[in-house]
Amino acid sequence: MAEVVLENVYKSFSPRQGESVTSQTQSPLKPGEKTDAPRERAESVNVLRRINLTIADGEFMVLVGPSGCGKSTLLRLIAGLEVMTGGNIWVGDRLINDLPPKERDIAMVFQSYALYPHMTVYDNIAFGLRRRFRKAGEAGGENNHSPLRNFAENLFVGVTRKLPKGLRYVSDKERAVDEQVRSVAQLLQIETLLNRLPKQLSGGQRQRVALGRAIARDPQVFLMDEPLSNLDAKLRAETRAQIVKLQRQLGTTTIYVTHDQTEAMTMGDRIAIMSEGKIQQVASPLELYNRPANLFVAEFIGSPPMNFIPVEFHAPQLITHSQLRFTLPEVWANALQKYDRKTLILGIRPEHLNLSMPATKNLPVQVDLVENLGNDSFLAVKIAEPGSQPATTANSLQVRIPPDRFVQVGEQLWLSLNPEKIHFFDPETELAIFP
Repeated sequence: MAEVVLENVYKSFSPRQGESVTSQTQSPLKPGEKTDAPRERAESVNVLRRINLTIADGEFMVLVGPSGCGKSTLLRLIAGLEVMTGGNIWVGDRLINDLPPKERDIAMVFQSYALYPHMTVYDNIAFGLRRRFRKAGEAGGENNHSPLRNFAENLFVGVTRKLPKGLRYVSDKERAVDEQVRSVAQLLQIETLLNRLPKQLSGGQRQRVALGRAIARDPQVFLMDEPLSNLDAKLRAETRAQIVKLQRQLGTTTIYVTHDQTEAMTMGDRIAIMSEGKIQQVASPLELYNRPANLFVAEFIGSPPMNFIPVEFHAPQLITHSQLRFTLPEVWANALQKYDRKTLILGIRPEHLNLSMPATKNLPVQVDLVENLGNDSFLAVKIAEPGSQPATTANSLQVRIPPDRFVQVGEQLWLSLNPEKIHFFDPETELAIFP
């Protein structure tokens, strides 16, 4: 186990011949924003920019963000499968920038499982262990014998491996491998699968074998790249709980990549939200939910996502909208003072909008869609604008209501805002404003 530190990590790709950089999905630097990347990188596509992150010893850190945000690339940089353009990566007290993957003491679980199809479950788990013991012997480490004896032992083990159990030659190294494989199999409850081939396993079983192969190496750090994305919903939930329980039992530093914010919220000790190659916020799940740092984080965390309504602020505590006049709690007076008579973005989550009575402080809406899930009902509504203005993103909302409240499409409703759960964002910087 070890602490992992990323210091000002950059990753850039040069455009292919004949390809314009402007065609890449690269966000330009904002006015006044500076970069510490080398000058020649201005001609490249920046996949990762200014990544600074510390993962504590034994922590379960989740990297989450939309597709293309750079989270898997960052994981591959840590594993040594990609070459950094700039920055440093530390694992414990070792700088691993120039170390090959096999010397980083890191185990990675891939989205595609990456099992050897011609090997049994036992041999898939044992593969890395045998290589490690062989290298240790050759280097004069554990189980050190003469090169000739090592060669003879490996030969006898390989030749007799498929013979009946009583006729196999078992070296000290092979006994150690066997003990470790069976210990891991018991931990993952796959003892009965050791003699099967990967094609004879279900998706969940294959994923556990991939986990077992990583665990067997007893690395300092686990890296997991969307390991549950190929599983169905029920199995994904079960395996998710197993991984969390397993990580707590082993205490190994783990970095887990996903695009599923539900996985991130339920698994991580802390979560790093990524977008366009940069980290937007690093915090615990509840802090991300209750105090998002900016508009992107607020929209990304939560299902359904947060609603955003443009409003005008009038000091000391009044906000207005074409269909709303609402007096804010006193706690907002100082924080919003500089925005007097300016537009702000009000954020409110679907679960913090309540069905209410007609009033100037409430929003009149019309129901467009009803989704009954049994334990909850979700409404897609639009704010009833004066005149015949068309519905836009700005006047469309999502609402979570109790399942016993029956609502029909086209029905007119009034929504009240929970004053304790309101968020505000600066429309220019998109940063959150905190009271």
